[in-house]
Amino acid sequence: MDKTIKVILILSFYSLGGYSQISFEEGYFVTVEDEEITCLIKNLDWRNHPKELKYKLSLSSNVEHIKIDSIKKFGINQAIKMIKSNVNIDVSNNNISMLTKSRAPLLEEQEVLLNVLVEGKASLFSYQSNGVGKFFYSVDGSKIEQLIFKKYINRKKEIVENNSFRQQLRNDLKCQSIYLFQFEKLGYNEANLVELFTLYNMCNDAAYTNFEQKKSRDLFNLNIRPGLTTSSLSLDYDLSNTGNVNFDGGLLFRYAIESEFVMPFNKNKWSIIFEPTLSRYESLKFNDYFLVNADYKSFEISIGLRHYFFLNDNSKFFFNANYCNVVATNSYIRFKDAVDLQLELGTRLKLVAGNNFALGVGYKKNKSSFEFRYGHNRELLTNNFDWNATYRTYSLIMGYSIF
Repeated sequence: MDKTIKVILILSFYSLGGYSQISFEEGYFVTVEDEEITCLIKNLDWRNHPKELKYKLSLSSNVEHIKIDSIKKFGINQAIKMIKSNVNIDVSNNNISMLTKSRAPLLEEQEVLLNVLVEGKASLFSYQSNGVGKFFYSVDGSKIEQLIFKKYINRKKEIVENNSFRQQLRNDLKCQSIYLFQFEKLGYNEANLVELFTLYNMCNDAAYTNFEQKKSRDLFNLNIRPGLTTSSLSLDYDLSNTGNVNFDGGLLFRYAIESEFVMPFNKNKWSIIFEPTLSRYESLKFNDYFLVNADYKSFEISIGLRHYFFLNDNSKFFFNANYCNVVATNSYIRFKDAVDLQLELGTRLKLVAGNNFALGVGYKKNKSSFEFRYGHNRELLTNNFDWNATYRTYSLIMGYSIF
């Protein structure tokens, strides 16, 4: 049965891949020959900058490809704009093991594709490569320059920071509604910098576009997740068959609330989920020798990764993989005499946590969802060499997003 469930989940995952297409959105690109093409571009909400664009000239036309090397700039639906520019970029390595003793940036001229975050009298750009983000800026159409931030090792062999970007902005973004203290603790991150550049453009009554504000982001969901769980437990005694028991499957209610943190890239297709769950399994079973009572009470903290396959703006399939950290409280298997049911025999087995992995496939429409989840076998007697207790679950989970 376990192998069958695993096969079903794997096949479901691959079959759902057919629905994983992200829609084509209105956009344009300008070639290196200065030809502007209005088209529909597949918006992948790139974490790093794309190597190519997939586009259609119309909804009914075939998908075409163009390399980024052949493009000067492109935009999608007034929410994404990227431009190529020759800039001096710091190529210093910020990995702890690769830091140098030099405070000065190691600048090298390169042509890079910049993501436009804010465009106006003062414009802010970002460049992301291999998980490392750098920021650039321009004021009144000046040459685009990098905002300098660098980690290095000082004479005391301490890791310190060159925060020259604060002075750069302090010199160039002067306005009566921006105060000096706002630069002193300014963070080298997108949120802080976008806020400052927006404030500067507003202070100067300048027309501007905040591209990040135009992106639809749903970065946190809180979901109520009740459901039904079918649980079973098998007990094996290595020294004889007198203790072997296959307990009947039980239908249990589960009570859970899930926190979902959506990753801010790839069109909200990936999220990290955190779900505490309370459950209890109880069963009585006669074998040829004893009446055996199993009572397993658990508090489960599940951490996992979820991937969505969008059907349209309101509905989507999803697949998630979870690691479940389980705390068992006052949980035992007890043996009673098969004739005198009031007589508890000396053997009492204490059940332990039984951490495991779980796989789930589900569907969500608007705020409501349901999921089928398979829990891999848990071993509940790891503290006992002669006994084995294997616990398994299959769950049907209903969900509702509070926000």
